[in-house]
This record gives sequence, structure tokens and C-alpha cells, in this order.
Amino acid sequence: MQSKSLIYYTLRAGFSQKSNSILCKRSSVKYTWINKNCKNFPIYLMCRVLNVSKSCYYSWIFNGSNIYKIDVKLYKSVKEILKKTKRTFRTIRIKEELEDDYCVMVSRKRIAKIMKYYNLKAKIKRRFVNTTD
Repeated sequence: MQSKSLIYYTLRAGFSQKSNSILCKRSSVKYTWINKNCKNFPIYLMCRVLNVSKSCYYSWIFNGSNIYKIDVKLYKSVKEILKKTKRTFRTIRIKEELEDDYCVMVSRKRIAKIMKYYNLKAKIKRRFVNTTD
């Protein structure tokens, strides 16, 4: 078994303090990383290195991520709207439909991210080209 300080410095060396590092991400990203690497390192040490509490990590494990639950509900709503409109609506019209029918206030960019993540695409109208002179 490796000593605690060696593990600590091994973990710390894997992270840099730059903005793209996991140290600068939101807590749910850190919890996901801890969950993936729980076989390589002790959980209490990863929690200390990532500056998250162990109790919050275990709460996240047992209760699930709230953002993920909301995204799944939003995905189902967007998919239903696309099915109802035969995939003709894009993000602006989906946003309006969500506000009118479902009373959900969501930004257009968030809808676009969900559509991209779940590979939902709207049909793009092709421009009419006159081929005769």
C-alpha cells in the first residue's frame, strides 16, 4: 500500500491549476471523476484533493444529480415537441413551445446542448434554386 503523502502528490500532479483542470469544475464533475477513479485512490483522499466534502459526495451517489434529472425531463419534452412538429422546430421555436405549453423557462443554448448531447436534429429547410433560365 502506498503512503498517504505519495498518493496525495500523485493525485495533485495529475491536476494543474489551470482553468481546464478538474479542480476548477463544478462539484458534479468532481463527483463523477471520484466515482470513476474510486478503485485507484481512496475516496477520502480524492475528496480532500478536490476540495469537496465526503458527505456531499455520498449524498450525490445516493440521491443522484439534480441537474441530470432536470436534463432528462427536458430531453423528453424536447423529443416530444420534435416528434409532434415532425422535426421542423429549431431551438428558438422549441424554447417558445416549452414556455407556452410546459411553463418551463430554459435558455436556447441549453436546449441546443441537450439536442447535441442526445443527437436530436431538426430538419433544415433547403433553399429553392431555380435551375432554368
